[in-house]
Amino acid sequence: MRRPALTVAQKIAAGYLIIALFSIVALGYALHSLQRQTIRSRQLVEVDFRAFNLLRELRQTTLAQDGLEKQLLVLRDPTLLDLADRRQAEFAATWKAIEGLQLRVADRDLAGLIKPYLAAQNRCAGLQKEEAWQRAAACTEELTIPARKALLKGLEEWSRQQQSNIDQTLQSLPEESRKAYQVTLLLILAGLACSAPVAWRVIFSIHRSVRSLVHATQRIASGSFDHQIVLKGRDEFGKLAREFTDMGRKLKELEARSLDANPLTRLPGNLAIERELKVLIAADCPFAHLYIDLDNFKAYADRYGYRAGSEVIAQVGDLIRKAVRDCGRETDLVGHIGGDDYVILTGPDHAEA
Repeated sequence: MRRPALTVAQKIAAGYLIIALFSIVALGYALHSLQRQTIRSRQLVEVDFRAFNLLRELRQTTLAQDGLEKQLLVLRDPTLLDLADRRQAEFAATWKAIEGLQLRVADRDLAGLIKPYLAAQNRCAGLQKEEAWQRAAACTEELTIPARKALLKGLEEWSRQQQSNIDQTLQSLPEESRKAYQVTLLLILAGLACSAPVAWRVIFSIHRSVRSLVHATQRIASGSFDHQIVLKGRDEFGKLAREFTDMGRKLKELEARSLDANPLTRLPGNLAIERELKVLIAADCPFAHLYIDLDNFKAYADRYGYRAGSEVIAQVGDLIRKAVRDCGRETDLVGHIGGDDYVILTGPDHAEA
C-alpha cells in the first residue's frame, strides 16, 4: 500500500521539526564543546601553570638549601641557622601548595622523594643546632645529599612532564575549536533549505565566536598573552571569552612575576616598577616615588661576606614591606631595583610616614 502524500502544512511542520532538531543538536554540541574548553582552560590556569611554577620554585628552594647547607658546614656559623629554617619553611609551604593541586601526574613518586629528603633535612638540622658539626657533616653526606640528588632529578622529570601536559593542552584547544566549528556549521547548514534567515543568524553567531576563540587560543599558545577577545553578550561564548582573557592576564602576570621578581627579596623588579610608573603617569594620578639606598653596604658586605649581605638585603625588603603595610595603601608598590636599592610608589600624603 502506498503511503498517503503529505499535505503542505505537514511538510512545513516536518521542515520546521527538522530545523528544530538540527538546531538543538548543533547548539547542544557547541555548548558542550565550549563548556569542555572552559573547564580545560580553567584547569590549565589554576592547576597546570600553577603546578609548573610551584615545581620550579621547589627546585630553586632545594638548590638554595644546598648552597646554604654547604656554607653552614664550612663556616659553622650559628647565625645562618635562622636562614636555613626559613628556607625549610619555604620548602614545606611550596610542597603543601603542590599537594593541594589535582595534578595529572602521579604524585606518589614525588611524595616518595620529598619525605626522605625532609626527614634527612630535619635530622641534620638538629645536629647543626646542637653545633655537632662533624656529625652534621656526616649526616649531610650520608642522608641529605643522596636524597637531594634524587629529589632534584624527580623535580626535573616532573617539570618536563608538566610542561608536556601544558603543551599538549595548548595544542589541542585550537583543534577542538576547529572541530566544534566544523560540526556545528554542518548541522546548521543542513537546515538552511527550509529557513535561511534563522539558520544564517545561528551560523554567523557561532562562526564569529568560534573563530575568535580559535584565533585567541592560537595567539595565547604562541605566547601573546595580551590578546583580547571581543564577544558581546553574557552567554557561554562571552563567558569563555572572559575566561580566555583572564587566562591571558594570569599567564602574563605569572610570567612577568617569575622573570622579573628579585630571587632574594621576592619583590617586583625593574620591569614591574616601570610598568606601574607608566600606568600612574598615563592615568594622570599624583604619586610619590621613594628611593631607598643602604649607606656603606658594600663595605659591610666586604667585611662580613656575601651571605651576611644577602641576609641584610632580604631583611631590609621585609622591613620596607612592613612599613608600607602599616603606613601606606594596599595599592602601593614595593620594588627592588637590585643590590641595596629599593623603590616605593605611594600616594603623596603617605610618603612622609
